[in-house]
Amino acid sequence: NWVYHAFKDGQIIDLLFALGKGFLGDPNGVVLSDEMLARARQASLDGTVFLMASVEDIIHSKLLVSWKATRQEDFQDILLLIRNSKHLDWDYLLDNISRYPVRTLALLSYAISCEITEDHIPIEIATEVETLSKRLFQWMGRVA
Repeated sequence: NWVYHAFKDGQIIDLLFALGKGFLGDPNGVVLSDEMLARARQASLDGTVFLMASVEDIIHSKLLVSWKATRQEDFQDILLLIRNSKHLDWDYLLDNISRYPVRTLALLSYAISCEITEDHIPIEIATEVETLSKRLFQWMGRVA
């Protein structure tokens, strides 16, 4: 109910309809919705036109499945997407990933530590992550 495995010339093609059901306590994961379809853009490959998920929805999917230690490369992929996207819809993205606050904070902290600048992440978000980090160290009795 979430993936279809197709085979052509010995190659496997996965068509995903939902991703991460049950991961991080989320019963639905990322489900293909009308909103996702409306935000998708057309792409083509070898003359075949298809819809490709928005960058925000790809980030959401990668954040959800990055919970495994074997998927650490997903954070690197997300940073590349953030760096190379000129107009991320941060409100839409944060609304979706707010279901995973620890993963979201880890991602944003990682992005800032990798010198992702306000050109890529709104300064308000970067400031809030820094403030949360300082408050955590103060709470632990350490100087931030």
